[in-house]
Formats: sequence, structure tokens, C-alpha cells
Amino acid sequence: MKITELEKIIKQIEKYKLWDEIKDVGKWFKELTNKEIDNFIKLDVKLTKSIIKHKRLLINLLESDYYLQDIDLISNAKTDYIADCLCNVACNFDSLNSKHHAKDMERVSKAKTDKFAKFLSDVACDPDSLNSDHHEKDMDLISNAKSYWILYYLSIVACNYNSLESDEHENDMEQIATAKDDAEAKERYKTIIDKYKNLDKNQLTNEEKIDMIYQNAVKYVDKDESKELPNEVFKIKKAKVR
Repeated sequence: MKITELEKIIKQIEKYKLWDEIKDVGKWFKELTNKEIDNFIKLDVKLTKSIIKHKRLLINLLESDYYLQDIDLISNAKTDYIADCLCNVACNFDSLNSKHHAKDMERVSKAKTDKFAKFLSDVACDPDSLNSDHHEKDMDLISNAKSYWILYYLSIVACNYNSLESDEHENDMEQIATAKDDAEAKERYKTIIDKYKNLDKNQLTNEEKIDMIYQNAVKYVDKDESKELPNEVFKIKKAKVR
């Protein structure tokens, strides 16, 4: 760290009133990475109510690849509750390590109401959804839900592991999204959840899954051990609805 960088960091601490957010000042300065220094110096948001409430994140999120964008969205949140939801996603390990983080933060920031923000942030932090091929489309359906109850049902099914792993997930979500009213949505939701109730009994054990992965790998390399294994090799057989 150069003295010019130190001076800029001190100015930022003063600007955002962060003295009490740093427990061990000497250790904190000593351990700052180049990335964290760059993020902190570039930080330029208004000291809004949301930032004052969540100012600890100005320190805690410095290592994030999305630091500047996330802090800006939190600063400009439409409501205090949406700011809280954004903070949850900004701090979530699974979201930060997924390809969906930036777009999910934007969706939450643009949520129609606090309730939309709540359910969008729940799905944005769900590892099963994040690791599925359905996350983007599911988040779009949730964003455009016609009512609170449709919003609620969609958010539950979007995080349902058995649905996500089946061949029927996309249809499950569409059935709820296109319901003519809350009553029909409720019936469709109940039917969807019921068909997966006993599915856990039929799931493969981890030992069986590992064996499946190995068999996939053996088949792929076809005796050529120099081949790099693609992601498809690690795909576990989808759940079967019975």
C-alpha cells in the first residue's frame, strides 16, 4: 500500500463514518488486498438511510467481485425492506459464487413490492435453485407473478429439490404461473407438491451417485485418460416421479 492509497482510505472511512466498524485498525490495514483497496477507494455512493443502516457492509463486502454494484443497489433501494433483501443476497455465499448474482440483485432491486423482494431474495439465495438450469426462468416467473399467492407458490416450487431434479419442473412452474386465479393456483400447487412427497424414498444414495459419476467418466474417456472430464459427467440422473 502506498501512502497516497492510505490517505484515500482514511478519507473514505471519515466520509462514511466507519471508525467503529473496524475492530482492529492496524490488522485491518495490514491485511487489505489490492482488490479491497481498489474497491474501497472507488466507492462513491450517497450516505442514504439504507447505507447508514447497513454501513458495516462497506467493510465486510470489500473482497466481493460485485462490491461496487451491490453497494450502489443497496444505497438506491426503493424501500428499507428491499435494502434488507439486497443485503441478504449480497452477503450470501451461494449467490456470490454463482453466475446469477448480478442479475438476481438487479431483480430484487426492481421488485414490485416488498413481498416480491422477499421471495425473490429467498430464491436468489437457494443453492438448489442456483445450481439448476431453471434459475433464470424461475426468477422471471416470480418477478411477474399475478398475485401474492401465485408469487408464494412459485417461490416454493422454485426451491423444491425434487421438482428441480425432475423432467417436470418447467411445467410445474408454468402450471402455477398461468393459473386463472389464486384458488386454481392453490390446487395446482397442492397437486405438484403431493406428487413429490414420497420421492425422497426413491432417491439414490451418495454411494450410488458416486458410482454413477464414475461410470459416466469411464464411458466418456473411453480408455483415453488424458481427456478432461466435462460437467456432463457429474450430472446425476434426474428424479423419477411415481
